[in-house]
Amino acid sequence: MIGIILLLLPKEIIEYRAKFGFFNVGKIVLENKGIEWVNGRPAYHLRMFARGGALGIRLYEDFHTWVDTSTFATLRFHKVQREPGWNYDVVIEYRNDTAYYRGTKNGEPVNLKYKIPRGAMDFVGMIYFIRKRGLSPEDTVRIPYHMDGFSGTAMIFVKGEKECKWLKRKEICWSISPIVPVDRGKAREVLKNGGELLISSSTFIPVKIKVGLKVGSVMGSIEKITQPPQ
Repeated sequence: MIGIILLLLPKEIIEYRAKFGFFNVGKIVLENKGIEWVNGRPAYHLRMFARGGALGIRLYEDFHTWVDTSTFATLRFHKVQREPGWNYDVVIEYRNDTAYYRGTKNGEPVNLKYKIPRGAMDFVGMIYFIRKRGLSPEDTVRIPYHMDGFSGTAMIFVKGEKECKWLKRKEICWSISPIVPVDRGKAREVLKNGGELLISSSTFIPVKIKVGLKVGSVMGSIEKITQPPQ
């Protein structure tokens, strides 16, 4: 059984088994790769990786983010997505009030920039921000946000609670669904169409990640946690 650890531990890896209905379709991984320096500032290097497929469709997503260790503002984000008809490999540099996009989309060069709020976070960084900060049912946390060309204020709050079992624990978990700006400033839930992020109320570790699709949903259930020696 893991201990109750609210700190962000370098080299911690959380693995999830991904299922589509009754079918095992792959895995999802959250990883804290440690502290690195980006533009002269210490940053947590965090990763979300997903790979799998169903019904003949193969998916691959690999997101790396570097966030300031004191403010959790995103400094750099590297996004790789490979799906049928979609091949995206872009690095985003967050600099003060501007985000610079460089890379390729379906073989074509990407060279864009967007105005962003100072201290903006990305979605992967938000998951670890919750882990470090903590959350209670009474909280509504507002943070500056930028991802995929959209900027504004994101809101994080507890939608409800339910009893959950994970690894060798049994406890109350909280269902949250961050609301972020998309579509020219309009806000919507990140995990729409039946999606859900279920976090432990004691450790704030994501226990389940459910992503709603046009047909059905993919559920990632925690399977293993690898933590460095204490």
